[in-house]
Amino acid sequence: MKLSKAIFALLLLVVLITGYYVKRSLDLQEKAINLQTGQVEDASVSNEQNDNCHDPVSGKMYSHFVNKQSVNLRESPNTSSAVVEKLDKRQNVLLLETAAQTAPDANQFMTKKVIEFTTETTSFTLSPNKAIEIVDPEPNTTMIRIRYIHPELGALEARVPKDTVTNLVNETWVKVRSNAGNEGWLLQRFLDNIEVC
Repeated sequence: MKLSKAIFALLLLVVLITGYYVKRSLDLQEKAINLQTGQVEDASVSNEQNDNCHDPVSGKMYSHFVNKQSVNLRESPNTSSAVVEKLDKRQNVLLLETAAQTAPDANQFMTKKVIEFTTETTSFTLSPNKAIEIVDPEPNTTMIRIRYIHPELGALEARVPKDTVTNLVNETWVKVRSNAGNEGWLLQRFLDNIEVC
């Protein structure tokens, strides 16, 4: 009698353990299928959001990070469109789409270095990677006259060396989603691939 109770208890334990592992295996298979089809449970998306490696909207792992400080995420793929968000260096983003390159006849220029604007009443320092206009290309010189439209100070002009600005001809724009959930465009050269998150 004692032997049959021991055998029954052992069999019951084996059934419980087997049931646990079968259920766990089925749950893992279901999660794998959901990830492959893009269906992610709310709880898993929430957990992924907390680890800073996954997009808060889709749950997909971030593909790139920003390689420059204070990069403008823009509404459209050009420097004259509105800024949606300022991205910090090493901020993770999800690549959504790649646009055609900037047209060769486009008049889009950007600062490569810090530029100092000085007027009679004030001075202003413009950081790299800001959109500017060319006022006078000054052919046959190493200088160029540029204009920057400041939101409060208005139009500011300066004469600077030509190597302080770059023409955005043939630059590739990409659409990304930031970890704040904002979608917008930036230049592809401001992104690097994430190796490991």
